[in-house]
Amino acid sequence: MRATMLSAIFLKEWLKVRWVWLGLLVLHLGMLLYLLLAIRHQFRVEHSEMIWYWAFELRRLLYEPIQYLSLFTGVLIALALLLVPAVILPAHRYRHQS
Repeated sequence: MRATMLSAIFLKEWLKVRWVWLGLLVLHLGMLLYLLLAIRHQFRVEHSEMIWYWAFELRRLLYEPIQYLSLFTGVLIALALLLVPAVILPAHRYRHQS
C-alpha cells in the first residue's frame, strides 16, 4: 500500500516536471559541451603551467559560465512544481469540450 502511494506521488510530480527537466538536460549538456570546448581551446592556446597558475594562484575560475547554472536549474524546477498545478491545470479544467 505504501509503495503504491509513493509511486503515485512520484508519478504526479514527474508529470509536472518532465518537460522542464528535459529542457534543463539539454541546457546542461550544451553548457558542458561549451565548457569542454572552451577549456580545450584554452589548453591549445596556453601552456598547461599557465592554466594551472591562473586557476590556483590567481583564483581565476575556468568554469565561470556555469557558475550559477545549478541555481537557475533549481529555480526552474521549483517554478514548474508550483506553477503547473496553479496556472496550467486549471486552464485545462475549464476548456469547452464538444
